Amino acid sequence: GLLINIIALPAYVLLWFLGVGIILYYGINGYLLGREYFEMVALRRLDRGAVRALRAEMRVPPAAKVPARLHGASPQTLERLAAQRTLITRLARLDELSAVDGELPPGSLQLVIDEATLGLALADVIDVAAERARLTRELEKAHGDIAAIDQRLGNEKFLAKAPEKVIAENRARRADAEQTAQKLHSALERLAQMG
Repeated sequence: GLLINIIALPAYVLLWFLGVGIILYYGINGYLLGREYFEMVALRRLDRGAVRALRAEMRVPPAAKVPARLHGASPQTLERLAAQRTLITRLARLDELSAVDGELPPGSLQLVIDEATLGLALADVIDVAAERARLTRELEKAHGDIAAIDQRLGNEKFLAKAPEKVIAENRARRADAEQTAQKLHSALERLAQMG
């Protein structure tokens, strides 16, 4: 922005006497500020919340700082990353965040963000086998809950006698259990990527 203002300075001075210089000044700087604001808002699309949710899902201790690698990022994303690296690493509780040209390190949990793939090196932070066992147990429990609710909702006597409110609650509980099962299944798939 400063370089453009220096280049346009002679035009500002020359056009100042015609009364147009101030309009040119505000026009150019309005454009530059608008562009920077747009890039700042676009940075919010780099989903730090997804990283935090992934950490919570994998039961990474809150105090643990995890290194992250970004693969396949566009030049614009890398530029925004360079400008906001400190903020992103603090909010996502990362040890470091850097771009890589080759493959992500083995044992990285991968998360797709726009055109890039973010790899969180969790293999050294969590016990993968224990986490897999925990997620499998929770998935089996969720499938058991779904089966029990399906059996209840499939019972003609229950449907005939139960108030509509109770039936609606059971349907909502089934939908919640189905959503939980899907999240657990995707977490198990991500864990399988780690090896």
